[in-house]
Amino acid sequence: MNTGIKTDIIGMFRHLIYALKAFAKIHEVDLRFHSEKKQLMLSYDPEEIIYVVSKLICSLVTYTPANQSILLKVSLASESDRRFLTIFLHVTGINLSRIGQLTKDIKQQVYVRSEVNGGTLYELQWQLHHSLSSIEDTNGKTRTIFPQSLPNFYAQVRKHLQSHFTKTDNLIDSLNSRHPKNAAFLKKVNTLILTNIDKDGFNTNHLSSEMGMSRTQLYRKLQPIIRQAPGCYIQTIRIQKAKELLETTDMRVGEVAFKTGFQTPSHFTRVFVKHYGVRPSIFCRNTKM
Repeated sequence: MNTGIKTDIIGMFRHLIYALKAFAKIHEVDLRFHSEKKQLMLSYDPEEIIYVVSKLICSLVTYTPANQSILLKVSLASESDRRFLTIFLHVTGINLSRIGQLTKDIKQQVYVRSEVNGGTLYELQWQLHHSLSSIEDTNGKTRTIFPQSLPNFYAQVRKHLQSHFTKTDNLIDSLNSRHPKNAAFLKKVNTLILTNIDKDGFNTNHLSSEMGMSRTQLYRKLQPIIRQAPGCYIQTIRIQKAKELLETTDMRVGEVAFKTGFQTPSHFTRVFVKHYGVRPSIFCRNTKM
């Protein structure tokens, strides 16, 4: 964990949680970050930490019940002459300590224990090799320095967690082992939405008709699986597909907007920003509108 350059890891975590909020929102999980320090300057490998922490958060979000929360905290620990960066993830509303598959693919040591309130606490540590420092401006105020530009930061998240951050496939994979019938149902829903994704008028009424169900039946069957209304889910699929097209093709933002069923690029941009927190051009291979 030694890059030779000291940067603000608190700023990095704030951006990481900000980047993953959209994924958590789909599952109706409140994802938050808290730190008593406004800034923490140290040498670290952002790619390593982003990969481990993001992978764990996305796995936890999938298993966390709706209307519960995941809180990330950061602190420093000392042992003899060694210092450690400690990361805590508090999950409310469920005891996940016995589900080993949540951490089996993470090489970093993860300590897990149940909490008295019925939640779960995950703890990770990285040993520090450089002293810590703060940077202050001439007015004595803390000046935030981020490890990378925002587009590069999202590129790191995108590189390792594309299946979690941009697609619903992970939800189907999770359902396959626990509720295979629900997984098959959701896969059919997704296929119908993607087949009609370029049609602006495709809505819940059309989806329920294609599924051979009433609008009420569709809601009752689908809402417990996706934890949102079918109409919102259709828009989520549109936005996720749009992001995929921006990242993997040379389409312009306007072209992607029409390709995913939005009437105007401006409407598409507003919805995209609301969903991901950044403009679509952040992910665009072709910078022209």
